[in-house]
Amino acid sequence: MAQSNTGVMHRDGQGVPQNFKEALRWFTKAAEQGHAGAQSNLGVMHQVGQGVPQNFKEALRWYTKAAEQGNADAQSNLGLLYANGEGGIKQDLTRALKLFRLAAAQGHEPAKAAMPQVEAMLKASLGVTPPAKQRPALAPDACANCGILGESVGVKLNSCSRCKAVKYCGKACQLKHWKEGGHKKICLTLTP
Repeated sequence: MAQSNTGVMHRDGQGVPQNFKEALRWFTKAAEQGHAGAQSNLGVMHQVGQGVPQNFKEALRWYTKAAEQGNADAQSNLGLLYANGEGGIKQDLTRALKLFRLAAAQGHEPAKAAMPQVEAMLKASLGVTPPAKQRPALAPDACANCGILGESVGVKLNSCSRCKAVKYCGKACQLKHWKEGGHKKICLTLTP
């Protein structure tokens, strides 16, 4: 627990200078001893590239370890990885929905918000409804591209510099959302 807390202090710059590499070191120590919160935090760091190069497979590995221990943040973030099918992770809407349900049963609000959209995506993939090319509904504190939670898990989100209506965990997500996610088409309509 102390190692994980030390990781949080370094990640967030609480009482020490912010240092993602130190946060990664402390989270890794705690995670290797089975601490679910540290495992989930490592997943976030690998997903968004904090202190390490962005690596969705490593994020998947750490989220899975934490999710198997019942960590709701990890279950929700793992659900987003499977719902979005990014970074070499094969889209699996059934698995995503199961993970969102597990997290939602613990009161996790972003998972509750994502469930109806993932259910609609799953039905569409099975031919039950017309196809919908939408991502899971995002919490206000989530990256508009990958869905990773922001400040609540120590990820600084930056608003779109033009419209200010959406936020991103990094330049890679912002660029992908601009080119492939449809933001380019609607950004000007959202500009205040």
